[in-house]
Amino acid sequence: MSDSKLARRDFMRVTGGSVLGLGLAEATGRLACGEPPAAAAKPAKAKTVIQLYLEGGMTHIDTLDPKPNAPPTIRSFFKPIPTNVPGIEISELLPLLAKQADKYTILRSITAPGGGHGGYVMLCNAMIPNECSSPHPSAKLTYPTTGAVVGMKKLEDGSYTGDIPPWVCIPGIPWGGNNYGFLPPKCQGFCVGDPSDPNFKAPGVSLSPDEQKHLAKRRALLAAMDAGGKAKPPAARTADALREAAFRLLTGDAKKAFDLSQEKDAVRERYGRNRFGQGCLLARKLAEYGVPFITVPWGGGEVKGADGWDMHERVNVNLRLLCPILDKGVSALIEDLAQKGLLEHTLVVFHSESSKAPDWNVKLENLGGKHPGEVGGREHYNLVMSAIVAGGGFKPGKVVGESDAEGRYVKSRPIYPWDLWESVYQLIGIDPNDKLPNPDGCVAYVSPATACSYARGGILAEIM
Repeated sequence: MSDSKLARRDFMRVTGGSVLGLGLAEATGRLACGEPPAAAAKPAKAKTVIQLYLEGGMTHIDTLDPKPNAPPTIRSFFKPIPTNVPGIEISELLPLLAKQADKYTILRSITAPGGGHGGYVMLCNAMIPNECSSPHPSAKLTYPTTGAVVGMKKLEDGSYTGDIPPWVCIPGIPWGGNNYGFLPPKCQGFCVGDPSDPNFKAPGVSLSPDEQKHLAKRRALLAAMDAGGKAKPPAARTADALREAAFRLLTGDAKKAFDLSQEKDAVRERYGRNRFGQGCLLARKLAEYGVPFITVPWGGGEVKGADGWDMHERVNVNLRLLCPILDKGVSALIEDLAQKGLLEHTLVVFHSESSKAPDWNVKLENLGGKHPGEVGGREHYNLVMSAIVAGGGFKPGKVVGESDAEGRYVKSRPIYPWDLWESVYQLIGIDPNDKLPNPDGCVAYVSPATACSYARGGILAEIM
């Protein structure tokens, strides 16, 4: 690039041509038109939600809810190990998480309606429209992802004013959700790419030192031109706000939040030098900056030799390859947040789109003595799932809910997706009964569970 102009594509990607630009245009336009600012934020224990999401299905029996006494047609090859909380055991595949159990709580009785892939229900906090019989109008809506809802509400109440968009996805939008749905475009997920890539940079920003100097000169020149001028119309003030936001993202603290090169090698190694591990590290940095919602989705397919978290076959093989990566990333994130004093105000929600059925999909008599998990798999299953929640007002060192002896059904304390997400909403200062804007004028709520009479077990009051 010559010294005479900034590359238009770089500037557009961080102004009107991006999520950031759309969000600022709406906010500054509202103020410029004389409308009152959004209401003050409600009291909240958490400022940020970090969602770690497995695409496919994490088999609960082989990870967070061991069943060592189950029959051979169900039993995992992997043994349970004690955690640092007496009485709580998890799989031997997760030794690092076992050492951090005093910092998180395991949910062992999540249950979701519908079959097959449960991504929409788990990500959007709503039943699939054609599977809900409620007469309420919102039952027919395809809901936005929870990250979009949190991002919009945090912009509305004024509690987030940063230059990074309020919902960041590392590396991209989670599969199975609905992105920003019927919400304004400012709420869409801001995709940043693979942070384990050696060439990873702040999204949309690729300025050389000479370009940064030129940008600073342009900024000073524009400021001088504005000094002493007449009052500007609303459209001009909006353009100024967008331009200033672009300058900040290109040169300020927002750019630093994406700079993993500032992290020590030992820290990066502890998280794992892979997409998921570095995604967890970047999530911690964005939480330090104050981004309201950060999603780190992982399908697992990028690991050599692994089929991913779907696990319709070779469960044992896949778990041996994937669980060490998972264990490092999640444990390092929780430990790091705690050490830095961030866990108190940061909610970590680790879950998958579904679980896996207890029964193996192969017959034992055809295996020649092999464990069924060496060849076979488990099919998608939503009646019982396990998850982890940490920080942000959730009490640690607990287990909530219980599945039966075979991990087939909920034995006690059912937790529906809306029980989980309404708990998260409340801890971050969002009323689940607040309304969402809908372009067709339909009444839509932050959480449709009450209006649509969904089955439920209640919010997680025992750990809040």
